Amino acid sequence: MLAYMDKSIATLRAATTKNQDKTKKNIMDRMAENKELITQLDDVREAKKELDKAQRKIILDNQTLKLQLTKKINDQNNFHEKLYEFYKKVSQKEG
Repeated sequence: MLAYMDKSIATLRAATTKNQDKTKKNIMDRMAENKELITQLDDVREAKKELDKAQRKIILDNQTLKLQLTKKINDQNNFHEKLYEFYKKVSQKEG
């Protein structure tokens, strides 16, 4: 009976050791995977930050161009108004 108990204890120890090794390997694998995922997430966050910055620059450039275009259109309209007034004065003097 003692030999049977010794054999059972040895079998349980071997199974426990094997189970512990599998668990340790599983934990290490998951840690490595998590580390890789965290690195990838950091890369995605950095890329998003750069894209947001580029988008803000494009929006600002677009607004600047719209403002410049509006100013040019206003300047052109003012020029045409002045030209028309000048034409009217010249026409009145001639007529």
